[in-house]
Amino acid sequence: MKNLVFHSISFFILLLSCEKDAVDSRKVQNSDIPLIVSEMYEEDLGWRYTYNKWNLPDEVRTKWSYQKFYYDGENRITRYDMYEDQGIYSSNWETADAALHRTTWVSPENSLKSLVVKYEYTDDALSQKVYMPQSLDVSRYYIYGYSTDKTGWITRETSDDGYAEYVYDEAGNMKERRQYFNGKLITLKKYTYDDHPNPFIVFKCTAIPGRYTNANNILTETQITYDNEGAVETELTETYSYQYNPAGYPVKRNDGVIYEYR
Repeated sequence: MKNLVFHSISFFILLLSCEKDAVDSRKVQNSDIPLIVSEMYEEDLGWRYTYNKWNLPDEVRTKWSYQKFYYDGENRITRYDMYEDQGIYSSNWETADAALHRTTWVSPENSLKSLVVKYEYTDDALSQKVYMPQSLDVSRYYIYGYSTDKTGWITRETSDDGYAEYVYDEAGNMKERRQYFNGKLITLKKYTYDDHPNPFIVFKCTAIPGRYTNANNILTETQITYDNEGAVETELTETYSYQYNPAGYPVKRNDGVIYEYR
């Protein structure tokens, strides 16, 4: 009996040791990037970011939403959960106004979970994301499939409603996003960039092409929409400029956004 207890305890300790070794074997990411911790328009208007011990995004906080990210043993993102103040979408003016002027930021403790997004991989490449709204009156899941090129950049995103194509420059900046519906181009977005490092590259693991995967910072963003006949309906261009720190990362944008790093 004593031997059985001893071997059981030894096996349990071995399991704990193996789990610890597995965790400890994960490599710290983004060690050469100053981690951005906030992106603020005003004192309480903007985004705040936290990271786990592997320097991967852990939380994204705003006054009206909260995101939590989860990873596997290879530091690949497997899921993120979103919580929101649903009142911001209300058609009731008083409800929407109260949400707009809330004084506490959204957290899992004070708001309902609104969305779960799960990531699935094939041969180490992202194959699809499954969007699962958490509202009681929504039972449908939304599945987006992905194609990547040999560099790992996402080139196509497919859903029930259509598909999007992504085109990149040599640096890996997304220079065009083409959105199609029923086989017709409905929206074209075009971008130009500076030659400074983009701090949001730390969010590349979330596999959202553009701002979170670009090597550099956006200078111009042009959106063109088309009608059913392929004629241009609208065209709008936003232009940005930045102030940079000595390391070359942006610290302020021309529209007043301030970036802070840890």
